[in-house]
Amino acid sequence: MITDSRSIPASAELKCDLCIVGAGAAGITLALQFVESKLRVIVLESGGEKLEAEQQALYHGEVVDGVHSPAHLYRQRRLGGSTTIWGGRCVPLDEQDFWKRPHVPLSGWPFDRSALQPFYERAQTLLETGVFDYSAATALRGAELVEAFRDPDMLAEGLERFSPPTNFWKRYRAELAKSAPVTVIKHATCLRLSGDQGVHSSPLSNCELSISIAVSSSVFPLHISIPLRVAIRRDSLYSPVL
Repeated sequence: MITDSRSIPASAELKCDLCIVGAGAAGITLALQFVESKLRVIVLESGGEKLEAEQQALYHGEVVDGVHSPAHLYRQRRLGGSTTIWGGRCVPLDEQDFWKRPHVPLSGWPFDRSALQPFYERAQTLLETGVFDYSAATALRGAELVEAFRDPDMLAEGLERFSPPTNFWKRYRAELAKSAPVTVIKHATCLRLSGDQGVHSSPLSNCELSISIAVSSSVFPLHISIPLRVAIRRDSLYSPVL
């Protein structure tokens, strides 16, 4: 189901088992896993169907590395997120990206690339990028990517694949709209989280989140009760997933 926060009465209390903040690539991917589940899922999205200046302004900020453009120029705060404007380029991490390397500060993952393999393959389907094969040796059936180029110190067989590019909202909107367990609420900017009991390590502990959302130029509280332990994860620049 899809609804607008502006149609929800002020101070309304909604109950769910899982709350996902953000309806971009990550948020929609998560929501799709529950379209036929018995869990009640709420997806909060700051923007609407189209790009709106008021919501997009929340992405304005300073980029201090002097290399990348300001975030509001290449990220969009709307249903579908930045998949509404991306070019579709897909490249999985290399094995060495997971290694601890002395010359790379804070390097080293607690697992290797093989742990992500089944999830990469599932993501490949959602992205509509064909077979999960990024090696010229197998994908091109033995053909050389760069003819006659052979160097023991350089790899020249890595491929990149491109999505159509898939706009996640256009592609998966119908599936989310007809789902009874999943409710997508647009124009719902998450401002703060507050738990009455806090987040505990026990999976049996209850935690309630009070989430205030911004609607146009006014703010009213929307209380979302989640009777489960809540974990907050922040991946790169993506929105937190609850």
